Amino acid sequence: MNLVTAAIGSLLLLSALPASASPYQNLEYALKEQKIIADLRTHCTLGKNIPDEKIRSAFLSNENSHKLILAAADALSADNQQAYAESVEKIPCPDIR
Repeated sequence: MNLVTAAIGSLLLLSALPASASPYQNLEYALKEQKIIADLRTHCTLGKNIPDEKIRSAFLSNENSHKLILAAADALSADNQQAYAESVEKIPCPDIR
């Protein structure tokens, strides 16, 4: 009986957790991230030989850049191309090799 009670309790706890993002939301996030990285490559003249992960960590490790990237992502989500372009232009380029 205790095993059944534990199993039911576990199921109830799991059902209370928020649902994970839908596949559409995951795709939307990935495409947004890809666009931002591509635009940062152009803005900072970063070669294709530099992995996305290295670019991501270089920009996000700087608090000021991190905030500007979040602002750019918000503008992109709101489909505000002008604010997005302005945010990207404000992001300082790190020395990545």
